[in-house]
Amino acid sequence: MNSVIETISWVGALQGGLLVLLLLTRTNNKNANRLLALFIVIITLDCLEPIVFKKGNDGSLFKTWEFLWGGLVFLHGPLLFLYTKKITTGTPVFLDSDLKHYLLPLIYYTILISVFILPWTEKAMDVGTVVLHELFFLHLLIYSVLSLKCLRAYQQTRPQNDQEPRRINLQWLKILLITTVCLYVTSFITAQLQLIESGLDMMPLNMAIQFI
Repeated sequence: MNSVIETISWVGALQGGLLVLLLLTRTNNKNANRLLALFIVIITLDCLEPIVFKKGNDGSLFKTWEFLWGGLVFLHGPLLFLYTKKITTGTPVFLDSDLKHYLLPLIYYTILISVFILPWTEKAMDVGTVVLHELFFLHLLIYSVLSLKCLRAYQQTRPQNDQEPRRINLQWLKILLITTVCLYVTSFITAQLQLIESGLDMMPLNMAIQFI
């Protein structure tokens, strides 16, 4: 079973790498495509998670990666939302008002660094871990809803006149957003079940999520 998951992970990572190259070489919607490319980089690294985090990886390089990765996963929601916003409004790729969407990784790193400074008890660390775990899924759902609302507003807006440029058909983006929401909800449910019953075997479902 582990070998099957690792194979799926490598295939997914390869596909993600090709998509990133394709997006970065496209000339239309260049600003928005950069954000989508960053999002796919995070997804690609997600695909490699079963390989990177498998048993036996406990060196200093792995611990550094584990530290950095914990914050990067909080970019899932913001990057997809900002991509949706940019491609539907045509605003520049980076605005001062967008900085707040990148605060979640900084909050994560601040909390993690405080563990080495403040005398956290074992119970406090367990509570903090659960809170960050739930915050991760909460941010995914919030940003997914915001992305769908942004896309819906774009699709419902009609051209004012015949001279206005033809709108891009973003039905594929709607399908992508709905699919990711379904995956996020499924992952949330499986994660809660594993928290309640640590011995519960979720390997088949996790493999299905990884494949999708």
